[in-house]
Formats: sequence, C-alpha cells, structure tokens
Amino acid sequence: MQKYDHLDALTDGEAIVRNPAMFVGDLDDPTHLFSEVYDNALDEAIEGHADTIRISIDDTSFEISDNGRGMPQGIHEKTGLHYPILAATKLFSGGKFNNSTYKIHMGLHGVGLTCVNYLSDYCRIETRRNDKIFSVDFDYGKAREPIIANNTSNITGTTVKAVPSAKIFGTTKINEETVRNRCRLAVTFLDVNISINGEKVEPFTDAELCPGADTPVISVSVELENGEGAIAYLAYDTKGSKTDLNQGSVNLLRVNEGAHIKSFEWATMLAWQELFDQNTKEYLSIRDSLVGARGFVLFFLLDPKYRGQTKEALAGRYEQYDHITHALSKKILERLKEKSFAPYRKALESKFKDYRKHINEIHTSTFLDEVLRFGDKDDAAINRSLKLDSKLFDSSSPKREGTELFIVEGDSAGGSLVKERDSKIHAVLPLRGKSLNVVDKELKRILDNIEIRSLVNAIGCGVRHKEDVSRIRYGKIIIASDADNDGYQIQALLIGALCYLVPETVRTGHVYIAQAPLFGQYDGKKWIPVYSQEELNRNKSFERYKGLGSMETWQLASVLFDEKIRRLTQIAAKDVKKVEKLVGYSAFKKELLKEKGVIK
Repeated sequence: MQKYDHLDALTDGEAIVRNPAMFVGDLDDPTHLFSEVYDNALDEAIEGHADTIRISIDDTSFEISDNGRGMPQGIHEKTGLHYPILAATKLFSGGKFNNSTYKIHMGLHGVGLTCVNYLSDYCRIETRRNDKIFSVDFDYGKAREPIIANNTSNITGTTVKAVPSAKIFGTTKINEETVRNRCRLAVTFLDVNISINGEKVEPFTDAELCPGADTPVISVSVELENGEGAIAYLAYDTKGSKTDLNQGSVNLLRVNEGAHIKSFEWATMLAWQELFDQNTKEYLSIRDSLVGARGFVLFFLLDPKYRGQTKEALAGRYEQYDHITHALSKKILERLKEKSFAPYRKALESKFKDYRKHINEIHTSTFLDEVLRFGDKDDAAINRSLKLDSKLFDSSSPKREGTELFIVEGDSAGGSLVKERDSKIHAVLPLRGKSLNVVDKELKRILDNIEIRSLVNAIGCGVRHKEDVSRIRYGKIIIASDADNDGYQIQALLIGALCYLVPETVRTGHVYIAQAPLFGQYDGKKWIPVYSQEELNRNKSFERYKGLGSMETWQLASVLFDEKIRRLTQIAAKDVKKVEKLVGYSAFKKELLKEKGVIK
C-alpha cells in the first residue's frame, strides 16, 4: 500500500493559529474575540439568568464578567477534560447545539471560546457555579493546572480574561466604539445592567435607531407562541429619498445583513399596500413605500443560521420567516392607521408618488433614446430610409415641404391609398382599431403601444420634452377615418394623443383632419363626394358609404389626394393641454370638438 507521509492532520489549536482569518475574519484588531466572550455572557442575560455584565478594556487585554449560572464544571466523559478546558481547547464543543439549554442564543458553532484561547497569549476562565469556583489559566492555548475552591458566597457567574496575541492581530486594542454600540443595543432591549470600565452603558434613543427621520417613530413588537419574535422601529425622512432599513440585530447580535432585514422591508411594504387605494397600488412600485424609510429591526430566533463564523449576515431566505413578517406587518399597519399619524401618512403617500414620477421620467428618458427615431433638421434632406419599425409606406421626396402623412384607419383603406398615391409626396400609415387613450398614462407605457410608437416615429420630431418641430418629416399630418361614431372617436383619441405627445406640432398647425364623404353621386359622368345630408340631391342616384374602405380606390384617392375635391380641417388648438383632457376623458364626437372650438 502506498504511503502518503507528507499528509498531516492539524490539531484544533494549530488549525486556528495557521488560519485565524477563517475563524474570526478581519485581523486588523481582536474585537471579534471580545464578541465571542460577550455573546456567551449576553446569552445568560437573554435567558434571564443574568442581570449584570461588567466589562474591562485596556490597550492589551479585555475581561468580561456576568452574574449568570456559571459555566458547567466537572469532567467530560469522552475526553476526560474539565468542561471549561474542553470549551477552550476543542472546536465544536459547547451547550448550544440544541434548544434545551438556551432557547434564544447568539453563539452556535462551538468555536468562539476556543478561538479566543488559541489567538491569545494568555487567557483565564473563572466559573462560579453552585458551591464550587473553578479557575484555569492558559498560556498560548495550553491549560495550566486548574484551581478548584469552595464557593462560600451566593455569587455565581463566569469571568473570562484574554490578552490577544500581537503576533496575530495588527493591534491588540479592542475597538471600543463597536463594544459600546453592542452593549447599548443590549441595554435597549434587555433588562440588564452593563458597565464598561466602571461606566454605566445607556440605551439607544428612538432617534438613534431611526437616524435622519423627521416623522414620529413607530415602534412595534411581536412575540410568537414558540418564543420567537421581533421588535421594529420605523420612521421616515420626508425630504430624502434614501432607504436605510439596514440596521438590525439577531438575538442582540448586531447583524446588518440577511433575511431579517428583508423581512422587515416586506413587513413595511405589505402594511402600506393595505393602506393604498387600488389606483395608488397600480401606479406605485411596491418598494416605493420604502423611500425615505429609516429603521431598526431585532429578531429573536430559536435556531439562527449565519453566513460564516463571523456571523455578519443571517443566512436563509426571508420567506422562511413569513410567520414573523406577517405578524410584524399587522402591527406596523395598526400604527400607520392611528389618527395621530394621519398627516404624516398623507404626506408620505404624496412623497412616494413624486418619487415614482421622477423615476419614471428617468426610465422614460432612457427608453425614449432607445425607441424614438428623428427626422433631419430643416436645413437637411429628409432621410427616407430611416428604419421606423412600422407599416409606414413612406414618401420618397427628400424635402419636407409639400409632403403629407396620411394616418388611416385599417389596412383596407391604407392599401387602397398606397396603390393610388403619388409616392414622392404621399406617405401612408395604416393603424388598427381605436388609438390608445394616452391621458394619465406613463410615457413608457404609451410608447410600448406599437401603433402609437409607429405614429410618433413616422412624424419624426420626438415626444414631450424631446419634441423638436424642426425635425418633423412631413409638411402636413392628415388624420383620415370613417364618417361615423367610431371614426369620430378615433379622430378624437388621435387628436388627444398628438396634443399630449407632440403639442408643438399641433400648435404650429401641422395636423389636419380629412373629412370623409357620407355619399357619392354623379353629375353626368362626373363623380361628386357628398359630405352631409344637406348637400345630398335626392333627386339623383347616390350611394351610401359605410366607411373609407367601402369606397372605390380611385374615389378614396380623390377625397384625400385631390386638392380641388378634398376637405381638410386644420386643428386650431392653442391650449393643447385642455384638448388633451377633453379628448382623453371622454371619446368626444366630432360635433363636440367643433362646439368646443377645437376644430373650426
């Protein structure tokens, strides 16, 4: 059998010392070692066994004492080691691998105290439990002979002192700001007294948990039957748009990333969704209710899982915490509904809408750059080979003057016009059915409509803030539809769309309506289009037209192309915004448009 003498198995201590970053993360300072010991003390406080934690810190060492139950004493049967020595020298040893000892706990992996010991030049553990005091010193991870004495007082608890190794860390000084923030978090949510170098630690204020907010702070708590729960603080910055709900904790361990943060966001969004009316919900993105949000969330979990030993993020997907999310959302909804919060609620809803409008404009601007096609400037020849992604039958003249774009209802009439047109000056764009009612719709949604996009790109001057009349591709834009109610509605909707999308094009008189004849009759061999009942001579034979598509091809060409016969009405809309509203909110018939003075 082949031997592999070059392979070796490292002891627990050797593995930690050789690869310390794998176990404790950043090696700039030994603050993580402090956290491992502090977490154990805090677990005693969370379970109600300790109400006091004392911390001492200097430039080279730290010491943490709690008045909890004290670490277990005695001999571990499998290893023959005293329990405190086992916890400090063997990886994956401890009492937190099931929920019988601690329901809610921060420590999990059973490596914390072992890392503290092996990454310190000196470590000392003292545990007062029942009637015994057990203390043991470690030099570079190796245990000295323990000292066991009688505990003649009623004082119990655990004290751990460590001198982090300067060979491992960039500095031996603990980050006191991190320590103080962690301690303040504990005294904010627990009935525990904590002191650092003899100075009492004060809790966080609501303003500190929701920094930068100018609305009242909504604070809610949820406690479930299984012992899990959450506490959340929520407020808003009504002037800013930044979302900052990335402050959090799991079992009083500062954890600013992970599933609990996402759950808090969803709880907030779901609460607002219950408040919004249907129109608001359709207009806003669901995440718009987080704009300007400030907050903090604390989750109490029975069996938290973290990403890595350093516990910087709560692992898993937020859906696994739906039981907490929905309970939290109901509580937030109750507070949002409170009468005292009503003025802020209305102001925030307006803020969300303003934000959505702004975002839509940004997205629309990018979208417009992608979908719009422009004609050339006044002093340039018109590019008739422009790819317009439509059914447009373009004219061939390189000039704008004298050219006409006919917007025609249906392929049938459009096909007839294409056959009879003068292709040099006549362009034909067939549209299918009624135009989209553009009023109060987002510009991107409007231009997602292929018919509208084909229309504006055929005109070639852009839309809204990007409109440039000097780049229009035709001298006249002529709307041609049937002389019936459906045709008038199509006219009205197209006028409304043009007033909204290309208002300057309308104001400068480029848009016309072609009147469609109701009848046709002959004066000898001469065919005459008849546009009204009053003009009809009933003593002579006539034919009734159901629409443009029912006319002979040459007849349709005559009423649209022949300047001696056709009747064009120029749109005379000075107030295009008013026209846009009139046409948009009701499908006005041609007669009503005349009454309003839109068509003269």
